[in-house]
Amino acid sequence: MVEQRFNLLPHREMKRQWHRRVLGRQLLLAILLGAASALLWAVVLMAKESYLDGYHRSLSATVSELLPSYQEAQELLRQREDMVEKQRLLEQLDARRSTSVLILNDLAQSLPTGIFLTRLEEDGDKFRLEGRSINGELVAHFFEGLLKAAQLKDLKLEAVSIVEQEKSAPYSFSIDGQVQLIRANGARFSERQP
Repeated sequence: MVEQRFNLLPHREMKRQWHRRVLGRQLLLAILLGAASALLWAVVLMAKESYLDGYHRSLSATVSELLPSYQEAQELLRQREDMVEKQRLLEQLDARRSTSVLILNDLAQSLPTGIFLTRLEEDGDKFRLEGRSINGELVAHFFEGLLKAAQLKDLKLEAVSIVEQEKSAPYSFSIDGQVQLIRANGARFSERQP
């Protein structure tokens, strides 16, 4: 019997070529699909960018129409700060004027006969009073009356001394304290507040 031998090498070579062609087609198809996807993604991004750019331009135009310019806004803020400062100063002046009148009223009501005031200083913050008296009891009585004054606080009777040369009012005294200003609405405040 004769043995038949088949040469499978061409058949294998043909099968390899067929696999290469299929692989080439699949690679080409994958590359085309990838390029189409990338192109589609680029188109979507460009459309989104175009939409956002138009929206931004529209929004910027609307904002620039509605708002004053930056310089005008800064000028308005400066004017507002000036007006607030003027208001604060006017309130302080009014409070000082009103407080001074009330302090003088309390002094007049507390001042007994036999005490003579020689010096009064009040600057809206500090209060100092100097005077003479015919006796020490009147100084104590006067000081107790001043302690009831609503516009004065932290009062201290600093010194009571006898002046030998003065026969009619030999006692000299000084009183120091703090002034408590009042606002126009009657509330108390310190001058250091804004």
